[in-house]
Amino acid sequence: MEKIGVYVLPVKQLGEFLLDFYQTNFGIEESFAKVIVSEYADPLIAVLKDDLTMVIEHPYVDKMYRNTFYHFYSSKLKPYKRDSLRISFFSVAIDEKKFWQKEYVDYLQEKDYYYGFLVLRPTLPKIIGRNAINPKAFKDHKFRCCAARIPATVNAVKFVSEAFPHSSQDGQVITCAETTIWSLLEYFGNRYAEYKPLLPSDIHQILRKFSFKRQMPSDGLTAEQIAYTVREVGFGAMLYSKAKHQELFYGALSAFIESGIPVVGVIKGTNLAHAVNIIGAAIDDRKAIVNVEKPPFENDVDDHLIIDYNKVARKYVFIDDNHPPYRLADLDKPCTHYKHADWQACQLTNIIVPLYHRIYLDPIRVEISLNMTT
Repeated sequence: MEKIGVYVLPVKQLGEFLLDFYQTNFGIEESFAKVIVSEYADPLIAVLKDDLTMVIEHPYVDKMYRNTFYHFYSSKLKPYKRDSLRISFFSVAIDEKKFWQKEYVDYLQEKDYYYGFLVLRPTLPKIIGRNAINPKAFKDHKFRCCAARIPATVNAVKFVSEAFPHSSQDGQVITCAETTIWSLLEYFGNRYAEYKPLLPSDIHQILRKFSFKRQMPSDGLTAEQIAYTVREVGFGAMLYSKAKHQELFYGALSAFIESGIPVVGVIKGTNLAHAVNIIGAAIDDRKAIVNVEKPPFENDVDDHLIIDYNKVARKYVFIDDNHPPYRLADLDKPCTHYKHADWQACQLTNIIVPLYHRIYLDPIRVEISLNMTT
């Protein structure tokens, strides 16, 4: 049995570590290793706090990657490794000599110094795998978002991270749609006893009844297929269209986010389609909203100014598998973090909402009912 290597390093040395790791363990050229690091690791390093400490473990058996390995990668002509690399993040320096001492572990756990983990899978070059990183680990975390308590171990010691699950797509077994479904159900499965997380093969199994062609390599999913999967695992799925609901669309999305319900967003452009999770919103200055002169969304009721908060323009928190987690963007510019002009022109066209099955009234019906009675 291969011995597990454990390395403790500051986060700013991650790029240097990975550059050596991929050359040593994969036998690839330095030029290709630099491409992997610059395109996939560096964007994440850039948005993490500079003072974090990493505990790196290899080899690591990751449940999500192993699932895709045995259902797809193990049968490919090109050999793929079975094991991954896991990076755990702490907000303080780690003393390796004390790590298994109860008093030191209690100190780390009680003070919430553990900020989650990141799995790097051997699917070169798309290496970013399953991760659950606390928003506090990022330089910009001035937002409120859905988060679940996700358990993990670090060097055989149990910890828990408050985070929303994230992963990048590998482009073969999981595209943006499967990744988005996995992320959503991983959140609900860790947060509520009524639901359970799904692995990629579980998602493909559910969609087998809906699909009329092979599922791997994956060509992505439609909004209807995403809604079908969400419904099949116990949710009362709702599908909203911006074209149909127009001015009520953003308000409904805001209402769900304010209620603590993450939604799947479908983004489309010229020859482009993408799926993301929208899980929260930026923290705004509510005093400034109240003091604004003649807001366009005001109503006067018995001399009281009523402001519809769901119509206030603000940035929302996106879980996008092409970028690090918790990226902030406007709803009318959901792809602002993309460099290519075609992506930046994309628009949010649909949302799929995973409602608890006993929620019967949705915000659009409420809005329509209010307008009919006034």
